[in-house]
Parts: sequence; structure tokens; C-alpha cells
Amino acid sequence: MSNQIDLFEPEPAEVERLAEVAFNAHSASSLHVPHLVRWHDITEPPRDRWRAALRAVLAAQATRPPDGRAQ
Repeated sequence: MSNQIDLFEPEPAEVERLAEVAFNAHSASSLHVPHLVRWHDITEPPRDRWRAALRAVLAAQATRPPDGRAQ
């Protein structure tokens, strides 16, 4: 088994883990009281948006041109 993420079809568990990390980092950086809202505190609709955003980032990374610059 590889330790790399399939950027086109990431495993659901990996998407969940990365979405949780991203949300918790966002929450900690944007609130006056760090870690006030954590991944386990939010419901499915917001979680779905974070998962979709994460999938979009992974897809953009997968289709990045060889020179590495975003289009």
C-alpha cells in the first residue's frame, strides 16, 4: 500500500481526515477563542462543503501543469 493520496479518487477516510484537519486549522485561526468549534461539533451540511472543497483542492493539484503554476 502506498502512502500517497490518489488525487483523482481519494479514499473517503482520507478526505474525511484532511477535511477535519483543514476545518480545525481554519477554526483555530479565525476565532478569538482557539478551537472553540471543532470538526465533531459541526453537522453534515457544513462537513459536506468542507469535503467538497478538499476534493476540489486535490483535483486542482492533480491537474496542475508541469511548471507548477496555477491557471
